[in-house]
Amino acid sequence: MRSNTDVGQQGLLTEGPKGRRDADGTEAAIVTKPLHKALGELLTLKGKADAAKDRLNDAVKAIAKQTGLMASVVNRLVKAKAGDDYEDEKRKVDQAALVFEEFAGELPEQPAAAAPANGNGKPKGDGDPLAGTDLALDPAQRIAGAPEGITGTTLAGLDAAGKDAAAKAQAKAARTAH
Repeated sequence: MRSNTDVGQQGLLTEGPKGRRDADGTEAAIVTKPLHKALGELLTLKGKADAAKDRLNDAVKAIAKQTGLMASVVNRLVKAKAGDDYEDEKRKVDQAALVFEEFAGELPEQPAAAAPANGNGKPKGDGDPLAGTDLALDPAQRIAGAPEGITGTTLAGLDAAGKDAAAKAQAKAARTAH
């Protein structure tokens, strides 16, 4: 803990941690006197914010009960309408509704159970967690020197996932630029 000798009359910290960086990259001087003056008000505001959050949660639950909707749905709508990401949230909801409707009642074929564990949580055999299933690694797919379970197929999948993430980031940047 810092002693009062480290702080000058103006509340300027003369030694110790460096201040936050300004837009031009210079470090700001740390002055604690304004914080001493404002701390009581900041704590009051924090208490009011917490109380408002509790009132909002209670109101959302009451409306959810009246409407028959889940509270999380009402809360999501309120947050989207209050913020500036309503269209983004609506798109997510529309897409979720589409895929849930598209795959309603459809159950994918379940793979066979994985090989039993050795007691240490790892599957028996050569480290393939899907050993004994139709999804087990073909020894021809293994990459020499790669960790257990990493194959050319895995790497191709990771590359595709990276490209997909990059495409999503570009699309989002394009949306926000307009």
